[in-house]
Amino acid sequence: PAGAGGLAGSDPAAMTISGTLIGGGFGIWTVIYANWIRKMPMFHRPWEHVLMFGGLAYLGHRMSQATIFLEERVMMEAKRRINANQGKLDAEYRAILGEKYYNKWFPEGTGSSD
Repeated sequence: PAGAGGLAGSDPAAMTISGTLIGGGFGIWTVIYANWIRKMPMFHRPWEHVLMFGGLAYLGHRMSQATIFLEERVMMEAKRRINANQGKLDAEYRAILGEKYYNKWFPEGTGSSD
């Protein structure tokens, strides 16, 4: 599932919606700021606002999706490496991951030294 094991309290749908809206807001703000710098009316050439909102909203949406995808890939690769070295590097994994995450990856009774 998308976002499984993801950031604490992060909902993938909320991340993509917020990324889209933030990206669109930056698009509109960029055009308004550029017009302000050039001392032109705020909504001079309004199609620029629409294009920038759409373009940066899409970019924000894709960045949210990339975050979810890459997070899942990193978790999958970490789990693969831990399983490949199961029982060999317990002390190092415990030191690297810390107790909280070590116990997440190796719950009681299913540790790598069992």
